[in-house]
Amino acid sequence: MRSLYILFTERIMFVAATLLTVFSVALGALRMMNAIDVLYSVVLVSLAASVILWILYVLHRTHFFDLIDSIQFAAFSFLLFISLVAYNNPFGVREMWALFVIYLLVISFYQSQKMFLVWSGACFFAYGFIVFSELRMMLDVSTKEQMVILALYRASLMIGGMLLAFLVFSYSKKLKMSVQVQQAKKERKQLYRMVHALVPVVERKTQTSRDEIETMHVLMKSMLRALRSDVEEWELRMIVLLHYVSRIKWPDYFFDKEGKLTDFEYQMVKEHCFFAKEFLPDEPAYRRIIDALSFHHERVDGTGYPHCLTGDKIPLLSQVLGIAECYIALVSPRSYRGMVEAQDALSEIRLTQGTAFAEDVIEALAETISMGSAHNSHEQSLPSKVGLHPLKSG
Repeated sequence: MRSLYILFTERIMFVAATLLTVFSVALGALRMMNAIDVLYSVVLVSLAASVILWILYVLHRTHFFDLIDSIQFAAFSFLLFISLVAYNNPFGVREMWALFVIYLLVISFYQSQKMFLVWSGACFFAYGFIVFSELRMMLDVSTKEQMVILALYRASLMIGGMLLAFLVFSYSKKLKMSVQVQQAKKERKQLYRMVHALVPVVERKTQTSRDEIETMHVLMKSMLRALRSDVEEWELRMIVLLHYVSRIKWPDYFFDKEGKLTDFEYQMVKEHCFFAKEFLPDEPAYRRIIDALSFHHERVDGTGYPHCLTGDKIPLLSQVLGIAECYIALVSPRSYRGMVEAQDALSEIRLTQGTAFAEDVIEALAETISMGSAHNSHEQSLPSKVGLHPLKSG
């Protein structure tokens, strides 16, 4: 099914081409009856315009625009039309050069740098050709000084027009980017509110505290600073929030279960890795968040899940999230054990260097703990992997 835009464009072209053709024929008949010289140029221009519109209409009807960029072709057709009008100058307007400035302003609103450079160059060439033709006709009636002054005057007008169009292009591009940034921020806030609305449900379901969200955020932020990562604040907050809320996918009885999970239950546990992928739109802005959640249970020796990635193939954010989850699970009290001290938890994590976590990630955690940035004293019930030891499940 063809788009409504193309169908609407075809109808406009058909009506415009028909009216121009009728107009050209009428003017041609009037010119033949009255022999008015000025009508000759007007007829030529209107005929040329109608021919261009008929060509565009036929190309649309034959689906030619499915193969090329219709905007580029429209820019070419518009330039050809104003060049014909400026060259023939049927109305004898002295400042016909203004048509080219209008053309530059029109293409500047498309906000495509490549398109602007290509067609502004073509426009300048067409304008130069017309000015050169005009100067040639003035050779016999003007002095060299007059011609030089006229050439400089026309060139300065066109250069000024190009600068004006460039300013419009730059401003409109910045305005578009500003609007896009504001829309992206608004979308992120809406998504964050939607996810955050699930926090009370997860608290009741898992019998845990939402304090873990802030604890995880502080811990990961300090580690990422030590690793000199350029993760943005909104990304980090979304990662931590999604990680906490992803537990909503687990059945209620998981949180009361003691002992080892069955294979089927273990597969269900793995499903929370895909919560971000299922919830967030598949756009570049959210790619790091989705990857961080998807791979935070991967291990550097390839024994993790869900894809058994190894070494540097695991994103840094995933490693930081995984080790932060492990650390918080170790230092939080459980029904089957008391709270582990921070240094004891770090010592246990160090034993997994080269198997679960990379050395630089472990050292970033150690630096964070030594600086006192890690939360290790708030009493809360935080599930690691349900029914499993945080470091011995793979």
